[in-house]
Amino acid sequence: MKQSAFGFLLFWAFSLVWAQSPFVLTGLKSYTPVVAIESGKVDKKIKPMILEEMERISKELGIDTKSDTSRAFAFDIKRISVGETIAIKVDLMVSENLQRPQEREQLFVLSYADTHVFVPEDLEEDLMDAVDEMLAKFASQYEEDNSKTLTVKSASEHIPFATKMHYETDYKKALGKAKKEQKLLMVFMSTNYCPWCRKLENRVLSREDIDKDIKAQFVPLMLNFSEKNFPSQFNDIAITPVLYILDPQTEKIENTFVGYNNHESFLQFLKQVAGHARKQ
Repeated sequence: MKQSAFGFLLFWAFSLVWAQSPFVLTGLKSYTPVVAIESGKVDKKIKPMILEEMERISKELGIDTKSDTSRAFAFDIKRISVGETIAIKVDLMVSENLQRPQEREQLFVLSYADTHVFVPEDLEEDLMDAVDEMLAKFASQYEEDNSKTLTVKSASEHIPFATKMHYETDYKKALGKAKKEQKLLMVFMSTNYCPWCRKLENRVLSREDIDKDIKAQFVPLMLNFSEKNFPSQFNDIAITPVLYILDPQTEKIENTFVGYNNHESFLQFLKQVAGHARKQ
């Protein structure tokens, strides 16, 4: 993602404003997620992707998004330009309209705000990067502000991805299945509050073409590093997400994919693994 001088200055200016007037998220229990896209250059199909991420992070934080509330948790996305420079401005806000006692006038109250400006190279990829970074920043502040009262979701909260994609979640069971089907075992190691893990899930592993390749070559297994219910050979990871390709007969790690990368890179990794397997 490339950032213009204009974008950098604008981002710096907004950051300075918010640094001088910090928002506090203590006691924030409910809101309605909203995405407003004010540019025809931004594909509208990205809206449900952003809403899904907002719902996911809200669920992890224990924030209610289903109740009827006047409070909005909103992304506002627009294209801006100065001279020949075209940029995308992304605002994330928590806001609501409040009625003053004994008055008809309503007040617009802003309880959180963050802004990101960038000059896109790959618009969809860069925009989702900005969204993920801003949501991670929001979640981090929410956790800090509510540290005394926040109930952290258990590691099993991420099991829905494994369920949706039909991944195994038990190491011994997956190992036995891989032996029976004569496939390699793919171990996807994740953690709680890991935006790069969610990004790998939503942008790469959920793709139909990639999922088809995975199921053809491997028995996929999803584990949460926080639970430690796996062999000790997986204890030395320094970063998540990480994927291990194991020979189920020897339980030896044959290949490793570390961190997040785009789907083209992951497809290349799958081809590399397939080529290595054919040589054996």
